[in-house]
Amino acid sequence: MRKSFYLLSILCFFLLLDRLYAQPPFSAPTPNCAPGTGTMLWSQSIHPSTGDPSTWKLLCTPGSLTYTIPMSFYPSLLTSGVPVIVNISEVVSYDGYVGRSGAGVQSFERWRIVFRKSSVVVETTGYTNDLTDGTEQASWVGSLGSVYLPTGADEIVLEHWCVGNPGAPTFESVVPVSVCLSVAACPADCPTTVIVKN
Repeated sequence: MRKSFYLLSILCFFLLLDRLYAQPPFSAPTPNCAPGTGTMLWSQSIHPSTGDPSTWKLLCTPGSLTYTIPMSFYPSLLTSGVPVIVNISEVVSYDGYVGRSGAGVQSFERWRIVFRKSSVVVETTGYTNDLTDGTEQASWVGSLGSVYLPTGADEIVLEHWCVGNPGAPTFESVVPVSVCLSVAACPADCPTTVIVKN
């Protein structure tokens, strides 16, 4: 009888540990990006067990502050040298890992898109919203508005908030999960005031 009670106690102990340390499957919202001429969808996946991205995570540390989307994703109109309007209709921002809920306050899990031409910054979007603290995973989905590019761009760079705001705390990890944008030729009377930074 005592042996059975002992074995039952051990079983209950391990079941309790499993419940305490079990983590939810990590996943980010699925991109919503309608295909079409001049449309670009770049995305990366999230590992369900760890929350790690398949390609890149932005951090407020040297070497992890930016990620350049490969040119193979760019709509041809963007790099053609003509004036264009780029509408960033949806981006998905995410962070998730085991223990994130106890990581404390992180107020700068944010990023933006920088458009460059010949290594020179042409235009930037506004930043994504910060992610909710105190949870194992959090996400934000929204638009980053539209930008006017007089001669297009040949680089699309995803840039951590810390680049333009030095002195922020370290880490502030955030994953750009996806970027959906469309490029349209600008009319002859296209004003530069079409820029709407969300």
